[in-house]
Amino acid sequence: MSNIHKLIESSTNQVSLPVKITGCLCLLISCLVILVGCGREEIAADLIPPEDVLLTVRSADTSLVEEGIDAVPGGHYIYLSWLASPADDLAGYRVFRQTQDSADFDMVDEVDAFITEYEDHDPILAPNQITGLTLGFSYWVVAFDEAGNVSNLSDEATYRLMPTPVLSPPVVQGDSLVFSWSYNQYDPLDFSFYVIRLFQQQGSDWIPIWIYVHNVPFPLEAAYYSVFLSAGTYKYQVDVVGAPLDLPAGSEADLEFAFP
Repeated sequence: MSNIHKLIESSTNQVSLPVKITGCLCLLISCLVILVGCGREEIAADLIPPEDVLLTVRSADTSLVEEGIDAVPGGHYIYLSWLASPADDLAGYRVFRQTQDSADFDMVDEVDAFITEYEDHDPILAPNQITGLTLGFSYWVVAFDEAGNVSNLSDEATYRLMPTPVLSPPVVQGDSLVFSWSYNQYDPLDFSFYVIRLFQQQGSDWIPIWIYVHNVPFPLEAAYYSVFLSAGTYKYQVDVVGAPLDLPAGSEADLEFAFP
């Protein structure tokens, strides 16, 4: 029997106590009952799930800084990010994926509470090597806390990968630095334009310093006025942007180089 219940039982049996002592005892019992009630309220509050996860809004294809769901240079990967949950007892996040032609969706990963991004490296994402075709994929994220409570699904984010361009080392021509690449357009109707970005390495970060939109089929090259470049390490990135159909589509490749 708990001390609280012993105290309550003892006070009930000893009805002959002086009025002053009985009054103090009743006050003590009332305080204990209030504390028990507060404990019950705390348990009930722990049943509340974390707030729904907010996915990072996808930036425009022509933005200098890319945000939200997108292709990843260096492979047939899809990148997803979200805002950190404000829950104090957050335990982590779960990422779910659905293939465009399927009614089912599966959990593809569970990450720690301090992680707010995910890269999907599943080979199923890659375009067909013969036809260049691939399906689109949709993603959702939920948050869960230490008590096991789970939020609702986040909003949906979708993306479809396209074949990746092949980049050539940049070439100095006069006062310009020329970037060139090749790309196998399996379906010209599935292509919109290219976006070329130039990054400079600063410590462990890559800082975007230039962007160019290339919307002609030939030649596949872009020139940057190299007198603006200081000595250092750079990389250029070429994004293939798909036709504006039912969902975002594209691919990316990048190449690191030293200048001069």
